[in-house]
Amino acid sequence: MLNLIRSRLFVGLLVLILSTFPTSRIVGGDQLSASFVSDAHRASREAIRTLECRVEFNVKLTPKAAKHSTQSSSGRYWYSVDTLRAKIVEENEELDFLWKNGIRQALFTRINSGKREVAASRGAFSDRHIHRSDAFSRALLVLNIPASTRHVPFEELIRIASKKGKPKKMSIGGRELLMMELSFNADAERREPWIVQVYFDPSVNYLVRKTVHSVSTSSGSLRREEIVDEFNESAPGVYFPVHISGVTEIDGTSWSTQTTQLLDLKVNRPLPAGILDFRFPEGVHLSDGVQGVTYRVDAQGNRISDATPLTRLAPPPPKSISESIPGVETQDEPTSVTQWILPISLGILLLGVLGTFARRRSQQTHKQ
Repeated sequence: MLNLIRSRLFVGLLVLILSTFPTSRIVGGDQLSASFVSDAHRASREAIRTLECRVEFNVKLTPKAAKHSTQSSSGRYWYSVDTLRAKIVEENEELDFLWKNGIRQALFTRINSGKREVAASRGAFSDRHIHRSDAFSRALLVLNIPASTRHVPFEELIRIASKKGKPKKMSIGGRELLMMELSFNADAERREPWIVQVYFDPSVNYLVRKTVHSVSTSSGSLRREEIVDEFNESAPGVYFPVHISGVTEIDGTSWSTQTTQLLDLKVNRPLPAGILDFRFPEGVHLSDGVQGVTYRVDAQGNRISDATPLTRLAPPPPKSISESIPGVETQDEPTSVTQWILPISLGILLLGVLGTFARRRSQQTHKQ
């Protein structure tokens, strides 16, 4: 009941925001301010107080792009305003984690030569949306910072942009959308300047319908497009994307395509009892990146053995599918601690694309 009341309050807030602007400004599009679009989008996103769903994410790569032509990830996802729980499966590896108040507890499991191996971790992460099967990043409710693996709300993305354009009315596929273009200058993270175009759909209360990330130089170009094909109205005035597709191109040639389905969607309903209670296998070794030590824990995560500095007991890395995710750890957690626990992420694919793009540019430069 409380979630329903909160949902109605946010929808009411969105209606209030819209009602403060003349109809001609809302329809015309060109006269809308960036702050109006950002506020309307934020109110619509924040109307989602709880979420439960299943995420099916698939990527198809060109034969030369990677060793394996297809990649897939499947998981269950539970979200509340201050907490996130996810259980994700990729090939013979599983990740189960709980993020709350900037701390992530995680269990990483894999089958190796018929044996079940488990690793546990606790670490400080400023971002909760750190896996490629994350429902919010897949649904474009949080957006990718160019040339990084981080995903942030639009109001944060527009804040860090070097330059932002005014909203423009665009007609795409029979839909009237509002497009905002953001520029990101080259810096320590980005070797080249990027352009990000974000398309908002007024028919679904200004949620993002489409994004385009692009970088172009005299040596080549890269373009990544993602679009929401279908929304679900989970409650009156509360929408959520359920099918998303995307394509990445290098020099105009497709490098990869991707599809996401969000199934069994439950928005603003009570989460299953106990789903936000994280439990460890009794006696498992836990790598505590916050304190920089490792020790055994009981089912509740309480220490039951002496602590050993992580630098002295670094476990061997599993196979290559287990990678660190650059750019998401806070300074409180050494990256060397978490490298062997974090599974493959969207960032790995993104870095692969950027690497291919960089190699092509280098080859063309040498030819010149």
